[in-house]
Amino acid sequence: MATIEKQVLGKIRGKVGDVLFRIVNGKAIVTSCPAKKGPSTDPAAIIRNNHFSIAVKLAHAINYLFPLKHFWKNFTISSETGYRSPLNKIVKENYSHVTDTTVLATASLVPDIGFEVTPTTAAISNTAINVTLAAIGIDKGIDTAVETQVQLAAVAFLKSPVLDTEKPVAFLHKLSDPAPVNLLNPLTFEITLDNVEKQRFDMYTSSKGLFALVTLDANDVPVRYSNTFMSV
Repeated sequence: MATIEKQVLGKIRGKVGDVLFRIVNGKAIVTSCPAKKGPSTDPAAIIRNNHFSIAVKLAHAINYLFPLKHFWKNFTISSETGYRSPLNKIVKENYSHVTDTTVLATASLVPDIGFEVTPTTAAISNTAINVTLAAIGIDKGIDTAVETQVQLAAVAFLKSPVLDTEKPVAFLHKLSDPAPVNLLNPLTFEITLDNVEKQRFDMYTSSKGLFALVTLDANDVPVRYSNTFMSV
């Protein structure tokens, strides 16, 4: 470590090559950059890293879908410190609902308990996502004068890659087109996967879908959401 007494170029901060400049108590301190550490080979550390990685990737997929991000943005969790962004809230709330290898059945696309829906079909293939819901019913608190549309949010969790060179897990995120609200009849959604998504899907041998139904007003503003349900 060294100090610079005469600072001709002013106070320097940052890294230049292998040299790190810092300002401490008004003095410029020069040190060598710390050596880079490789990934830990400790089994427990690997499990923790994989666990966190899946939680973050799931959160990114959820956060990408605007209606879901809208709900998480306006949701208050027990401790706001460090968890103010929708993404951080999703990570915190879902961290205990994933493992280092998979997404558990208790994982949620939405921040709290929503209205109940009953899926009769919920499947994902390399070409499309197909979901059919039984009639929602008039007892779920939905105000059809305000909530005029419904939209399906879907996140696909892919694992067990065909090739060892692929990442262990991947996620796809999709929204259906808005459809008129209908509480008395079944609702059917078909979301087509594009060519890139098809290729991604085909890179893995195992898939799981997470879904939530969202209601929208006439201006496409999200109003409320259903519970999360999974592919069957």
